[in-house]
Amino acid sequence: MSRWIILASPVDGYPAETYRVAIIEELEGSDVEAREILSSRINTYDGRISKVKRREVYKISEHSYILRIHGRMSSDAYLFQMAELIADASAPEMPDGV
Repeated sequence: MSRWIILASPVDGYPAETYRVAIIEELEGSDVEAREILSSRINTYDGRISKVKRREVYKISEHSYILRIHGRMSSDAYLFQMAELIADASAPEMPDGV
């Protein structure tokens, strides 16, 4: 089983001092299982929009998408990415670095 994280980062509309990449999920599983969780998070993520009126999803790759969500008064966009753990200094079965 691989370890994965799912990241969400704002694409635009955020001042530099409030911009942050959020780890919204950590999980263990296969690539297929992790992609299912990624899809689920994209389909339910609302960000700062209180009442979502429209949701647009753009595929960049199997592990990367842009989500645009539109509310009544505003819209936001987020980059969702899935990353696999490939190095861990505390795990004897894994390399210490890339």
